[in-house]
Amino acid sequence: MFLRTITIHSIAYSIQWKVSGNRFMRNKEEIQHALLAWYENEKRDLPWRRTSDPYRIWISEVMLQQTQVETVKGYYERFLKTYPTVDTLALGDDDTLMKLWEGLGYYSRARNLKRAAYLLHTEYGGIMPTELGEIRKLPGIGPYTAGAVLSIAYGKAVPAVDGNVIRVYSRLFSVLEPVDTKEAKETINQIADALVHNGDPGSYNQALMELGAMVCTPRNPKCDTCPVSHCCMALEGGIQAELPRKLPKKAKKEMDVYAVVLRKEDAFLVVRRQSGGLLEGLWSLPSVEIDRHNEKAADMQSRCLDYLKDNFDMDAVFSEELGKAAHVFTHIKWHIHVVAFEWVSGEIPAFPESMWIKASEIGTYAFPTAYKKALRSASLL
Repeated sequence: MFLRTITIHSIAYSIQWKVSGNRFMRNKEEIQHALLAWYENEKRDLPWRRTSDPYRIWISEVMLQQTQVETVKGYYERFLKTYPTVDTLALGDDDTLMKLWEGLGYYSRARNLKRAAYLLHTEYGGIMPTELGEIRKLPGIGPYTAGAVLSIAYGKAVPAVDGNVIRVYSRLFSVLEPVDTKEAKETINQIADALVHNGDPGSYNQALMELGAMVCTPRNPKCDTCPVSHCCMALEGGIQAELPRKLPKKAKKEMDVYAVVLRKEDAFLVVRRQSGGLLEGLWSLPSVEIDRHNEKAADMQSRCLDYLKDNFDMDAVFSEELGKAAHVFTHIKWHIHVVAFEWVSGEIPAFPESMWIKASEIGTYAFPTAYKKALRSASLL
């Protein structure tokens, strides 16, 4: 007998929803049946839905985090041509991997894929684990990715709760707390655990994700075409457009980034960003980063010259400003100023990793989108 009480509070609205085992089972089965039938008829034909290979499903799920489906399609196909198996990824070249990932953003995903693949290669015989506790030991695999791989590839009755699923369940069960609070997360995870389909969990989890992506959208949800609208508590209360609620966002940190084009004849200096920081392992222009709000304004030319001297033991003279660009990360906004300096003296150091390249060679190396914008503003790309 299933008995669950979900108590939801807000300033203007408070309900207590209690269901006995029999009533819950009827609602559960109705929701599951309606979603699976809808998914079978309406699901998009996506390349990662044509396979049950846990490696390929894993790659797709990692790529789809924070990235639109249409963007992922091309990356997914190119990635698997280069790395068709866990072992090829584990033993592959880091520069090739980062070049393949270039433009997808959130580059820690690629680094964690490589680390996890190496563990799979060395400790698991190149095979993805089938148990939740084991798969969660792999770098970069959290509850959602673990649930997606285990349910879709192995048919394990494990929920996969992503942003789409959170939105669907917050509306279906009228979760009024902000979904980024501990209380709401616990509520939604309890719902997901209770509703996961034992017979076809992979299709059920994908149906929830598809419903959130195509019907139960963030704005203007298409309730008239929703297969479970008759079970939706938010729709019944007329508050579906208000949910899910979120806590107010913190203001993004803003940085002035002076990206230096240090010119030597027909080449300029590029550096690999060091481990442990933003854009780790990718190529960029040498840069001075200044917090807009917490650092006093300083002479840009002097700061850049000091940076080149301290980090590369190079002397230079300022030439001109080449362009400006802006880029927004999850928690930081960069205001990029591209400034040109002419090399006077100094040799390339062994560390940090750096080299002289020509503009025609930029495409050979993995530059993040922020620096591609900077290079374009300077007419170097």
